[in-house]
Order: sequence, then C-alpha cells, then structure tokens
Amino acid sequence: MGELLDTVVSYLEEGNYEFRPLTGLSALEVDFAGRHAFYDCRAITDEDAGLFLFLGRCPLVAPEARRPAVLDLLNRINEGLRIGNFEMDPQAGTIRFRTGFDVEGVGLAAPLVRNAIGATVSALDHFLPAVALVIHAGVSPAQALEVPEGPREDMN
Repeated sequence: MGELLDTVVSYLEEGNYEFRPLTGLSALEVDFAGRHAFYDCRAITDEDAGLFLFLGRCPLVAPEARRPAVLDLLNRINEGLRIGNFEMDPQAGTIRFRTGFDVEGVGLAAPLVRNAIGATVSALDHFLPAVALVIHAGVSPAQALEVPEGPREDMN
C-alpha cells in the first residue's frame, strides 16, 4: 500500500469500520449505513498523482425510461452542492456520488478522509428520497426536490 491508502486504512481501523481491499488496486470497499439505506463505497488513491477519491453508490438504479429525468434531478442537485457531485452511468443507470481531493505536495490527513466520507454518505442519504420519487413515482425533478427532507445529519 501507499502512503495515501495507508491514511485511509488507519482512519477506518480507528473507527472500527470493516473494509475490503481491492486486489491489484490502490483502493478499498467499505459500507456505510444512512437513515434511508446502506451505501457501498470505495476509497481510491493515486499515489503518483496525489489524488484521493471517495465514491458512494446509490442503491437505486434508474430504469432506461426514467434516466433523462434522473439526470435532470442530479444536475439540479449538483448545482447547489459545495463539495462533491452526483453522476449517473447513462448506459446502466447506476448512480453514485464522488468526492475527491488533490493532496499532491500536502498529503492526506484523517480529517480529509472523514470529510470525504461524510460528504458522500450525507449527500446520498439526503437525496435518496428525491431520487426514489423520480424513479418510482414518476415525480418531476423539480417537484422531488420540494419534498421536505428534514435536517441533514452529517457523519463524523
């Protein structure tokens, strides 16, 4: 393992999180529980480029007929985000949230790992009800974002 991935592993071990290294990659998988679902996540590092990415997969998949509406929803959400972004694979309909940091020359510290995990899981969990409304109830993206969602609970 490299120094960046070592920092991620140390953070997860100190928090007693279970994780799985990905063979042949500078990456690992870890699951987090939100209020609405469990989220499959990946921490990926690129030692040469000094990059740290944290990706969380939404448990819902957009069926082909709803993908344009889901893309519209994700664009509307992304416009208001300060950290990270939602993405959707237009072929498969899979949705994920990505947070990343360029740490070249400064290194990766535990607070950055915590913030990436918190931003990713919090965003996925906060917006999952809106995604579900667009996918399963045929609600428009604008209407889905108007549904009250209660306060965000950031992860520490």
